[in-house]
Amino acid sequence: MAGLLRRAMVACVAAGAGLASAGCNGGGSDHIDEKWVVREPMPKNMGRLVLDARRDGDKFAYGYGYVLIPMDVSPSDPEYKVLMEPNVGTWDRRSGEPAPRGIPPVFYLRPGRYGVDIFGAGACFRGRDIVVKQGEETVYRAPMDPGGSIEGVVLGPATGTPVPGVIVWRPLDRGYGQDAKDWDPKTSYEASRICRTTEEGYYYIPDLPPGENVIVYYAPNVGWMEKKVNVVDGRKLQLNPVRLNPQ
Repeated sequence: MAGLLRRAMVACVAAGAGLASAGCNGGGSDHIDEKWVVREPMPKNMGRLVLDARRDGDKFAYGYGYVLIPMDVSPSDPEYKVLMEPNVGTWDRRSGEPAPRGIPPVFYLRPGRYGVDIFGAGACFRGRDIVVKQGEETVYRAPMDPGGSIEGVVLGPATGTPVPGVIVWRPLDRGYGQDAKDWDPKTSYEASRICRTTEEGYYYIPDLPPGENVIVYYAPNVGWMEKKVNVVDGRKLQLNPVRLNPQ
């Protein structure tokens, strides 16, 4: 279980750090400025993916975080790998142009289907339709929309009092594209959004994609709970108190 917690916190650093102060956008254009695309020779048996994230009316996004997941590979497969980055790119305010670091991100991936979660300051995107083909380049446009947020309090299973230090997270996907019956909320630790409750049992998760989100609450040696939440663009939802199931 200690390994679970360590890996959960890795996901927290990779997917949640730095987004509160992230930048918003830069210039707008229908096409990527090729001078910022850093391409390397195409590796054998691989494909190239250029992630073109936009927001606020087709302006280039920067200062966002992403989680890129393979949809055709089981998490138990040695080839399974999740790519995460908490803060993509910067913007030069003097010149009004992007700095070259990471805008847009370029990936070299095995052929197959991929999904991506992107989170910025007040905006997000969720896509599960990326197709990478061997020897080809795919430019994937990701229009970020205003995200919703949730907040609430977590209570203990026995006393009903607030519980501090509960890990609250949104798993990447139920089963990562696999059969839902194999999904265990206590081990699906790789998260696109994650936090811990305060001393008062309070939690807040911003920039969630609109629609149904599965939220997992877990406190080692105390209990856990899974909850489905319907998130609305641009709104903060005050959820009813969550009481953990006994461990």
